[in-house]
Amino acid sequence: MQILKDDETRVFGKESFSDQVELLSTLESSEESRWINRSMSRLLPIDNNPICIGSIMKETTVVDRIGSVPMKVNINSPEWAVLEEMGRTQLAITAPSPYRKGNETYVLADTAVASVMRNAGYGTSKVLNSLKETKRLKMMAPAIKAIIANEGLRLYKGEDLTPDKSGDNKVYNYISDGKLRYQGSNLYIPFPILDAIDVFRKTLIDGFDGYKYVGGTVSHKFTEFLFKVNDTDALDTLKDVFERAGQNIEGFDLYIRVAASNTGLCGTNLYPLLSDGNSAFLIENPIKMEHRGSASVDQFRENCLNILGAFKTAGEKLSSLDEIEIIHAEDCFLNVIEELDLAESTFLEKAEIFAATFPTCSGMDLYFSVAEAIGDYIRDTKPSAFKAVKLLEELFYLVTGKELTKLDCKRKKAEKAEKKEKEATPSIKVKVVEAESVSSISLPEEKSTIILETEKESIAV
Repeated sequence: MQILKDDETRVFGKESFSDQVELLSTLESSEESRWINRSMSRLLPIDNNPICIGSIMKETTVVDRIGSVPMKVNINSPEWAVLEEMGRTQLAITAPSPYRKGNETYVLADTAVASVMRNAGYGTSKVLNSLKETKRLKMMAPAIKAIIANEGLRLYKGEDLTPDKSGDNKVYNYISDGKLRYQGSNLYIPFPILDAIDVFRKTLIDGFDGYKYVGGTVSHKFTEFLFKVNDTDALDTLKDVFERAGQNIEGFDLYIRVAASNTGLCGTNLYPLLSDGNSAFLIENPIKMEHRGSASVDQFRENCLNILGAFKTAGEKLSSLDEIEIIHAEDCFLNVIEELDLAESTFLEKAEIFAATFPTCSGMDLYFSVAEAIGDYIRDTKPSAFKAVKLLEELFYLVTGKELTKLDCKRKKAEKAEKKEKEATPSIKVKVVEAESVSSISLPEEKSTIILETEKESIAV
């Protein structure tokens, strides 16, 4: 049975225990993973022909390279999954099963194509990774993709793919809802979100006066949980910081967001937030754990302890924002929006209101106002959970980093418009030998500029 559709994001936000249990159950029932031998795995094309589904499910073939003997395999993915990928990736991957005799074969979801091609040595090759035909890029036939990728899987030995002492060349396959969703190299360290939540809850119990599950989202690409935490001392400290900066945060509380991805979007990360239920913004750098190196339950437990300290030290960083004077309020607001890669037209009115409200403003004023605008944008446009979290993270980096002073300048588009207007304005040059002798000059009807040239200087009038 299909648990989640490919592009579905299921929201659990009832703040109830049963809702939380359902979220965890959804995760547990949809995910599975296994290590496979990369050099013995092969891609196979799936004909885009639903009429052939019966024969495809019973047995199909893998072609290593032109002239090789085909290998017969059975597909483990459910029929509905195969039918879906007939019209998308049109690819499956097969490898010796780690649990039983014979091969296991799963169709590739769109999120898996790039990682499989990377492990085959083709990096970000557009012609192999692309799933859409464009004017500049013709789609490569799945059968040709499979042949090329299989050669790479057979020959390529990248830095992350060096065989271990036994000679095995293993990679990590993340399977969800009957499809391969991601393939990590042999340096990939899996860390299930269910383990993260278990560790995180225990830390909350020990570190805070209390906590409450607020909600979460689950998709095949990204999962997040949001918890409200009680720390009176930390919240009072932050209120003092904001009040000194002229900002009122009555009604705001402390939150921690736990976010994770098993498809390469991110590791397992913790975000300390201040929110009133509408606007939310980071108060300290997120604490991240990538699926590499020292990633482990112990490392994540240490990160959870560090997030407790982040609430207590956040005031210092935010206080420094109040010392930054913003000269070009409206321009700086829109420059930040542009850096976030958002459409400025959506924020023009908010930028004007910000400039009118704060004739002279600080970095704190800017951060608070942009965060509110981003909150409205997220509620109106409903971007993916991953993009929403990423926006808050990038905004925090922009305003607390060294780049903020560089963004406090007249906007490039405005400068170009002024320059263009200046170039379009005709000018008349008058050579003045003695400035006192000029009594009057006749101008044409259109807007013009007179440039008086004396022996010492040029004066535009």
